[in-house]
Amino acid sequence: MEDNRKYFDYDLAYKMYLKCKKLLAKGGIDELDEYFEEVGDRENGYTSYYGADYNAWVYIVNKNFDTDKQDESWLTSNGLYVSGEIDMISYGEGDDHLFINDKAQIEDRISKLLDYASKNDYSLEDIQKEMKSLQIVLTKLERGEESGN
Repeated sequence: MEDNRKYFDYDLAYKMYLKCKKLLAKGGIDELDEYFEEVGDRENGYTSYYGADYNAWVYIVNKNFDTDKQDESWLTSNGLYVSGEIDMISYGEGDDHLFINDKAQIEDRISKLLDYASKNDYSLEDIQKEMKSLQIVLTKLERGEESGN
């Protein structure tokens, strides 16, 4: 049976964001390399990591970009942070770019979901699943939940 899902799983992307924060704090860029594939080039002060199981890319930013500490900071967690900026793909090959930790952007996605869904031939099930995933992320943000796997 053909898989016709089209929705974005924002909760799954949020879980990757949290996992990246946890791994970076634990062991820096080396720890991220153990779990995710680095697909960025570190040229402009940031890189990205792809998680196939999460349908998302999470950006890691170098706070010391364009300073004399730039080279060494890629090797430690104290010069790097997870900004919350992500790229994600839907099950139907659509893409989205947002800050997954920004409550206003999640609320915006919720308010525009029905319009987006109608333009992209979402099934009722797709709409329900995407809305549920957005609401889970919004609840976590409202509660200030910044830990987890």
